[in-house]
This record gives sequence, structure tokens and C-alpha cells, in this order.
Amino acid sequence: MRTSKLITILKALDEVETRQFYRYVRAPFFTKSDDVLNLYKYIRKFYPKFDTPKLERKKVYAKLFPKSIYDGPKLRNLILKLTKILEDYLIYVKCQQDSFAKKKLLTQIYGERNIYGLFEKNTNDLLQDLEAQPFRDATFFYDNYALQRDFYFHPNTPQQGEVVSILKKSLLNLQEFQNIERLQTSLELKNRERILSEKHDFEVDNLQIAASKTIITKLLKELINLVEKNENSCPQAKEASFFQAKALFFENIQGISPKNGLAVFTALVNYATWQISKQSKYIKEVYELYKLGIETKLLLRKNEISNTIFLNICITGTKLRDFDFIEGFILEHEQFLREATRAELKALSLSYLYYHQSLYTEVIETLEDFRFSNILYKINAKSLLVRTYFQIYEKDSSYHKLVLAKCTAFSRFIRNTDSINEKKKESYLNFISLLKKITYQKELLLVNSATKRRLLVQLNKYENILARDWIRKKIDCL
Repeated sequence: MRTSKLITILKALDEVETRQFYRYVRAPFFTKSDDVLNLYKYIRKFYPKFDTPKLERKKVYAKLFPKSIYDGPKLRNLILKLTKILEDYLIYVKCQQDSFAKKKLLTQIYGERNIYGLFEKNTNDLLQDLEAQPFRDATFFYDNYALQRDFYFHPNTPQQGEVVSILKKSLLNLQEFQNIERLQTSLELKNRERILSEKHDFEVDNLQIAASKTIITKLLKELINLVEKNENSCPQAKEASFFQAKALFFENIQGISPKNGLAVFTALVNYATWQISKQSKYIKEVYELYKLGIETKLLLRKNEISNTIFLNICITGTKLRDFDFIEGFILEHEQFLREATRAELKALSLSYLYYHQSLYTEVIETLEDFRFSNILYKINAKSLLVRTYFQIYEKDSSYHKLVLAKCTAFSRFIRNTDSINEKKKESYLNFISLLKKITYQKELLLVNSATKRRLLVQLNKYENILARDWIRKKIDCL
């Protein structure tokens, strides 16, 4: 029973909903069987995990019917009845939380029962409610289309006069809905081609997108231009698309739904991040996008911020030396991190802040003995420590052996790690290899221009290497 549909749904309820459902299931209108009520009374004791041998079917049956022999079909029937009541409760909760959905459903019922006066009034009210909404997304256009279509085709709606304009509007709304859905779906396919190296027999040119003045449609078109793989595409045109999309996004973010806003934000950040290795100016573009996401709370989903986004914001901001903002961000937003990894993210984020502030002792004190459970955070911490010790070594030559020892230990750790792909491994190992050579050369005190050239040639040969710009600076400083 622990893997049943009933238990799966019950696990998804929060504490308030669990209590509300108890009141709901006790109502005679919904539950006409004391056995069904008793079943819920028993199993609700094991919320939220429901992970106990006491929920084995025979034990549940013995608790409900202590004087009866186990009857599997009878118990299954009770479980099915309780599951049906629970599903009805979820629909009830949805309607209570979404007044528009509730009113839309009621309007549909009025239309089906031919209560035409109320059907007409509710349709007009709903259309006005839609017009007052700040967002013009796919849902907005589809709801307009569906309401206008259902009103026009109702048997009691007069088929002359201004009603024809409603039919025309419904067609335009359907067109806008299709535009957005086609563009969103094609953008996702193109992203999968680029990120996951998948191949889809699909061409954006075949979408046949109708002319549109809506912001989200214009944005999606520009974003597709960014990810479209076209050998003839001009880098300047792609850059123009990026800045056009970014400007539209910044100017109109209050009129873009959170769902669409997050999709646009992700596409812009991904593109800008890809460009950083080619043009360093894009790091500022990424940071501006992150700050917009923070200010508008776009990056908070269900009162939670992504671990990856949190760390990326801290790394990017500290690189740009926006120390006060990042320190405030860490302290204000750590509460939105998942509790299981909060301490790790905070320690790592503060360490990047200390590192870029040249507070190397604080980095070592924070990270050296910290136990990370997440392998990627552990790798980040170890690589940051290696760089920290090298920074100290540049001013204190007594750290020479310690830097080499840290490099060797980090190299061994990376080679023995199976949790990262070969490209990532290569990136870290190349970094360690070159840093050790720089350390050896620095200790020899015989560095000349030829030595620097050899190191730079080797750096340029590496397709994947961690902290490329940092390594280049260290070679230049030899």
C-alpha cells in the first residue's frame, strides 16, 4: 500500500492540506462510508513519509476489521473510494486557489445548462478580468480565444451584428496562442540540439509565424536567432539579437509572466555564458541579468532559489568586485536555499567573496576543514584552495612545497572521481599540470621570454582548462 496511488498523492499534500482533507473527508456529502473515513484516520497518522510496515495491506485491514479474515478486494475498494475523494479534494483546492479557473468552470456549466443570461454575464466579466491582467502570454490568448469561441457558438447567441467581431477576435487570439507555443517549443528543441547534441528534423523557417506585436513573441524570435545553428549566420547579427532581446526583456519584464520570464532569462544567461570565453564583456551581461532576476524575484520559485544560480551569482559578482552587493545577497538569500545544502553553499560563496577580496586566510579557515557532501562543491572548494595557496606563495616563497602538494592531492582526487565527465576532468587536470609548471619555473628564478612563450603555447593548446584567464595572468607575471 505504501507505493499505491493514494499514498503517492497524500505525500504531495502539505500539513495544512492534510488537515483540510480530514475535514473534507468527514463531511457526509463526500464520504458516505465510515470504513473509508476510518481508513484515512488510520493512515494519516503516518504523514508525511508513510514509510512504515504498519501500512502493509494485511496490517491495515486487521486494524480496520480486527474480527474479520483478510479480504483483499474489500480493502482495494476502500482505497479506490478514498483515492477518488482525494482527487475531488485536489480539484476543489485548485478552484479555491484560482478564482479565475473557478469562474471559468462555472461559466462553462451555465452554458451547458443553458442559463444564458448568467453565461453571457460571466463571459463578459472573464474577458474584462483577462484584459486587466498584466501578462500577455500563451494562456492569456488561449483563454480569450476559448471564451469568445464558446460565446459565439452558444445556440442562444444572436448570429448577427457585433457578434461577428467576437469571432474575428477569437481567431486572432488563437493565432497569437499558436505563435507563442510554436516558438517556445521550437526554442526548446533548438536548445536540446545545442546543449545535448541531439538532432531534430526541424527547421525554424517552417514555423510560419504570423505577424505579431506582442512582446513575448518578439522576444522568442530573437532568442531562436541566438540558438539557431546556421553556418551562414553572422556573429554580429547574433550579438544584435542578444542585445535586442535583453533590452526588450528589461523594458517589459513586468508584463511577462514568471514562467515565460524564467525561460527568457535562462536563454539569455546561457547565451551570454557561452560567449564569455570569446568576449569577456559578456560576464557583465550575465551579472546584469542575475541582478534583474534578484530584484524582480524571478529567481525565487516556490520560495526557493536554485543552488546553481545562487553560486553563479556569487562567483560572477565577486569576479566583478561587487563585494557589498554579494555579501548582502548571501546573507539575505541563504534562507531560500535548500536546507540540506545551505551550509555548503554559504561556505563556498563566502569563500569566493574572501578570495576576490584577497582575504586568503579567511578562505583557508572556511574551506580547509569543511566537509562537503556534494562532490561538485568539494571540487570547487579544492580548486579555490589551490589558487588561494598559490596567491599566498607569490608573496611568500616558503609556500612552494605546499602549493605543489596541494596540486598533487587535487590531481589525485580528480583522477579518482567518477562523478564528473571526461571533459570536466580534463579541464581540472590541465589546470593543475600548467600551474605546477608555473610554480617550478617561478622557483627557478630563471624565467625568460622563451619560457613564457612555451607556457602560453601550451595554454592555448588546451581546449578545456579551468581558470584560463587566471593562468594566463600568472604566466605573464613570471
